[in-house]
Amino acid sequence: MPRMPGYRDILDYGGLLADLERSQLSNVDKAVDNARAFAVEVVARLKAASTAAEER
Repeated sequence: MPRMPGYRDILDYGGLLADLERSQLSNVDKAVDNARAFAVEVVARLKAASTAAEER
């Protein structure tokens, strides 16, 4: 992800993906959607791992 302009700018300047200037970068809304989907998947996997650990 850091190779993508939006993510690179976050790493370079700090802040949030949703706060990036849409006039200066393309596809910020798509990047936000992708980040949200990634976070949902991470949470789902963590919950599954937690549940599996509790069942042991």
